[in-house]
Amino acid sequence: MKRGQASVATLNATLNHPFTLLPPSEDVFARFGNQFSAPVVGNFDPPVSPSSGAAGAVTVNLVGTRGKDRFSFAVGSTPSTWTVTVNGVAQTLVGSSIQVTFNGVSGSDAVTLLGGAGDDTASFAPNRGTLTGPGYRVSVSNVASITLDAGGGSNTASLLGSSGRDTLSVNSAQATLSGRGFTNCVRSFTILSTDGGGGTDAATVYDAELVGPLDADLIGGPPSPYNQVAWLDNYDSIRRKSQRASRMNQAIAAVDRVFAAYW
Repeated sequence: MKRGQASVATLNATLNHPFTLLPPSEDVFARFGNQFSAPVVGNFDPPVSPSSGAAGAVTVNLVGTRGKDRFSFAVGSTPSTWTVTVNGVAQTLVGSSIQVTFNGVSGSDAVTLLGGAGDDTASFAPNRGTLTGPGYRVSVSNVASITLDAGGGSNTASLLGSSGRDTLSVNSAQATLSGRGFTNCVRSFTILSTDGGGGTDAATVYDAELVGPLDADLIGGPPSPYNQVAWLDNYDSIRRKSQRASRMNQAIAAVDRVFAAYW
């Protein structure tokens, strides 16, 4: 290896049955590293293991089936480890960094993402999303639902709606934006930006200090003494409720203005 050239982890796999990329195959294709590709059965059978020596950057490209696939990515408890799970079977990967893509193709595919102790950034839209953090980047597409628990750190997330009728529900613990054909959920956020997109969109905010309408240029982190903020834009109506007091039920005709919810 030349001086200054980044190392790339090489992973090997030996199939124990015929492999095909043509649908409706149950196989999933993965590319590990930049120069070597290895076909992997949808349930990671047989397992693949990195070669000996220092682990370098790892790239994994996964393609789902036409059925209801389940994909998850989790930051490992040991530094420079990540666990990728497809349809219930997990594979732990080791490297200096990792990039993962998952294409659900079709079907009601569900994605679960678990961040680590560092600062994460997530951006979700209908049927697609991206999560980045220290040493990792995960991108998913053609999926019906995405659920993220960003873990520790100061995490930033954005939820974008569709051109149709969408519904947002948000409290200090989580935010869920759903519409026709998609549901995206974010937990453990510090700064959340949501945009209803087009259509007639409605938002419900629980147990928050709701302020607005505001100038969009003010969008940023929560002011003291608050620890979290959710920015709401392009919603036709916003309702503020309390999960503890049933008498708190404030309705606002937002008319596509910017509001901030603080906790």
